[in-house]
Amino acid sequence: MENEKKKYNALFKAAYNNLPRGIYLEVNKELRKQLEWSQSLLYMRLSGARTIKESEIPVIRMIFAKHGIDVF
Repeated sequence: MENEKKKYNALFKAAYNNLPRGIYLEVNKELRKQLEWSQSLLYMRLSGARTIKESEIPVIRMIFAKHGIDVF
């Protein structure tokens, strides 16, 4: 299970880091608003310092899918 969580963090980071510049800020704002994350919590999730919760996965998928990106 722990490896699965780390996998989600790695996939999330890869997708986030490859966002086109034109949608980067929009996705950033959507993630923080929908998941009620602060900017620092977003960066903790990206760095792997905090793992992504199972309940957050569908929301992350939805936000990225809205922009045509398969995150997981």
